[in-house]
Amino acid sequence: MKNHLMPTTAPLIASLRTSLDKRKDSLVAVFTGSSQEGLRQVFSARQAPFFRFATPLSLPAMDNAFVDHQLKVFKETSKAKVDRVKAIEIFAKFENNPFFFQRWLITLAINPTISEEDAIISVQQEIAEELVFVQQWLSLNDLQRVTARMLAEKIDHIYGKEGGKFIKTLTRNEAPTTSAVQSAVKKLSRLGLVDKWEDTWRICDPLFESWIKNRPLSDF
Repeated sequence: MKNHLMPTTAPLIASLRTSLDKRKDSLVAVFTGSSQEGLRQVFSARQAPFFRFATPLSLPAMDNAFVDHQLKVFKETSKAKVDRVKAIEIFAKFENNPFFFQRWLITLAINPTISEEDAIISVQQEIAEELVFVQQWLSLNDLQRVTARMLAEKIDHIYGKEGGKFIKTLTRNEAPTTSAVQSAVKKLSRLGLVDKWEDTWRICDPLFESWIKNRPLSDF
């Protein structure tokens, strides 16, 4: 629903809005997307068919109760047992992503001899390959990588002294100009790798964010 698509999709979107309005007493619509900024524009742009149609809502992350449920199912289906404390630790390592935590449990189930740590590595490699993390990373220039790392580390004031200090420490080189960092952020945004969350730039995918934080210094 980006702006350059609006001329061709506007009639369809307008029709959807009309249908939802007619059924508002019996139907609840939930809109999701990978871009917080993109969703904000859909509902805040005056010319958009869904202007003021919905309000943003942040859903709570899965907690330890989810881990407990998954471990119960795992024990019932595989007749094996995983330490709960270890499982919670690994769930956090996967950024509390339920799908990838399940992938880890499935890896343990189908490979009884594999260790828990090796299963983590296996799933991380599968994720990186399936989500083309390496290809995306290699397509970035040096400053774009450094900027992505800075955003992954959630550095405040990326255009100010704190950002400059971080870049200098990471690269051992003088910090680039503010305009150069701004250009790098814009490029990452155009590639769909970063997005604005409550006026703060962040890596869109928490798993890619974690992957970036684990890149060796030689990448920068």
